[in-house]
Amino acid sequence: MDARKKSRGGKYAGPVIVTILVTAFAAGFIALLLWAAGTDSPPGPVRLLLGVYILAGLAVIVGVLCCLRQRIQEIKGGEEDEASQY
Repeated sequence: MDARKKSRGGKYAGPVIVTILVTAFAAGFIALLLWAAGTDSPPGPVRLLLGVYILAGLAVIVGVLCCLRQRIQEIKGGEEDEASQY
């Protein structure tokens, strides 16, 4: 086996760690916004803006999870190994 090639398990570590970190950050942001929305009942426009930010945070989480799924499929398919031949 070539010394330059990593095991496939090692290739999963980076994307999984980044996904966990980004998801935790976005979830914390959403929790903070939900807490802010629950305190002192903010006025309508502020509540709408908080809702938009919460939806944006959820979109980030969904997007990162979709990217992780795609990256895992690429690793399983060996696309990175094929590109290293050139």
